[in-house]
Amino acid sequence: MQWLVKRAKGGFGIIINCAVHVCQSVQGWINELGIYDDLHLPGLKRLSETLKTYENLNIIQIFHGAARSARALTGKQPMSASIYKIDNQNFEEPREMSHKDISDILNKFAAATESAYKAGFDGVEIHEANGYILTQFLSTQSNLRKTSIVEALKTELVLFEKS
Repeated sequence: MQWLVKRAKGGFGIIINCAVHVCQSVQGWINELGIYDDLHLPGLKRLSETLKTYENLNIIQIFHGAARSARALTGKQPMSASIYKIDNQNFEEPREMSHKDISDILNKFAAATESAYKAGFDGVEIHEANGYILTQFLSTQSNLRKTSIVEALKTELVLFEKS
């Protein structure tokens, strides 16, 4: 929080915090913020209120780590658009997501957006870079499904409509 407060004090008009995971099973690193449980709301509200004292807009960045999630933190095998080999020893091979998994994720993003509103944030940014879930559906390296790119984009658009 201190890093964000320092920027807010410095006169930045918009403060966007970094990746906040939308469900416990997709945490990517230690001490990462979460927004998947009402238990997070008091802390997120405190963050939002603290930053707003410096008269700026506060945006919360939400994400789903998918294949970049850490089993050591979540206890679950990472998942992705498809099973594929990751050329990085820090990540394990993900399992392919089912249609139910995809639906659940869309609902998690929608719930996280609602929680962000309850916590007092001015907006939500969906983090789509760095090989996270949406990137994994759009990439031909990680999306080996027989689904067309158009269908992958439709999945992404549904997410934005729900949020």
